Order: sequence, then structure tokens, then C-alpha cells
Amino acid sequence: MRKLLAGAIAGAVMLAVAAVAFAATQTTYTQKYTTNKAGKSAGTNFDTTSIDPDNSAENQQPAKTRKLVIGFPAGTKIDQSVKPYCAQLDESANDVCPKKTQIGSGTAEVRLKFPGSAPIPAKVTAYNRKKGLWLYVVPQVSGQAPVVIKPTFKGLKLITVLTPLCVLNDCATNGEAVLTKFHLDTKAYSKGKGKKKKNFIATPKKCTKAGFKFTADFTYDDGTTKHLEDVQQCKK
Repeated sequence: MRKLLAGAIAGAVMLAVAAVAFAATQTTYTQKYTTNKAGKSAGTNFDTTSIDPDNSAENQQPAKTRKLVIGFPAGTKIDQSVKPYCAQLDESANDVCPKKTQIGSGTAEVRLKFPGSAPIPAKVTAYNRKKGLWLYVVPQVSGQAPVVIKPTFKGLKLITVLTPLCVLNDCATNGEAVLTKFHLDTKAYSKGKGKKKKNFIATPKKCTKAGFKFTADFTYDDGTTKHLEDVQQCKK
């Protein structure tokens, strides 16, 4: 009888754990260089998605990301001086930053908490900023304001701190607009020739069996964290 009871309790615990895991935010992350050769000028392809399929009460919104740290492979060289800087993004101008400062573009998706509301698609443009980037996210639905994100480089890490995007300036009533998809492509940029050549991003000079390892560390609004990795196989 005791064995049966212990088995039943163990089974119940396992089911509870499985239910919690199933209900958790599901996050994907992929990243790679535009070339897999060592010591070459490269752009990047970045993609992340996040959703909580069990959160039907809030339109499957995932946990809100408050901080994202992207780690580039060891040995990567980054020289932002290859491209001009956009000193200040100006949303009132036709071109929010000079066109020559653009380094990439992509797409995003924003999800509101109202059940049944469709995700809002957005266009993303990346501009070079001293010691970081400007990311200008423009919703493709009328009545939605653009969002400006300012990631900062610290060595080989790109650190993004995200503040709450309160819907109609009232998070308590209307919740937040949450980025649930984000895709960004950047190109390879170089300046100069021969020994004077500089690359905006250069892949590691050495290619090992471990490949080029990218990392992403998410910190959510409830204090929990998630670490993800993506490895690109390389060639010498």
C-alpha cells in the first residue's frame, strides 16, 4: 500500500513538473556570420522568437525580456569606426539617421495581451552608434508608435536593456506590448586596402572543431534567466 501511495505521489509530482515546464515561455535563438571562413569580414544573421502557448488569458504573451546579452565568438574583432556614426536618432526627420550609418535591417513582431488580437508586424533598421547600435522598430499598423532600442557593446557582448512598452501609457490596465519575434541581418563592411584594411566585424582567425559559438542570455521581468547557444561550423 505504501509503495502504491509513494508511486502515486511521485507520478503526481512528475505531472506537476511537466505541466509547469509546458506552461513556461518557449524561446528560440539562432545566430551566425554571413561567412563561415576564419579571419574574414562578415555580417550577421540574428533571429529570436518567444511565446507562451498556455497564456491564453494574455494572448500567449511570453515572459517580458528586460535584458538581453548577446555574446560573439571568442576571437571576433569588432571595429565600429569602419562605418560613420549616427550621433542622435531623430524621429522627427525623414531619415531618422543618415543613410550611410545604416548597417542592417530586419523584421519584428509585437504581441498585445488582449485575447484574439493579431500580432503586429514591424520593420527594423539598425544604425551604427558609438559604442553601440540604434535599432528603430516601426510597426506596420496605423496608430502604433515606433520603438527605439539602444544596445551597447562591451567587448564582445552586445547588451540590450528593455524598458516596459506600456499600451496607451497604462501598463496596469492595458499591459505591455511585447516583442515576440525579432530578426536582424547585417552586412559585411570594410574600409581601406592591404595592411590598412579594417573590418566592421571580422570572424575569429582560428577555426577549431568547436566552431564559432554565439550565446544569448535573457533576463525576464520576474528575475528568471535563460541561456541559449548557437554554434556555426567554420572553415579555415
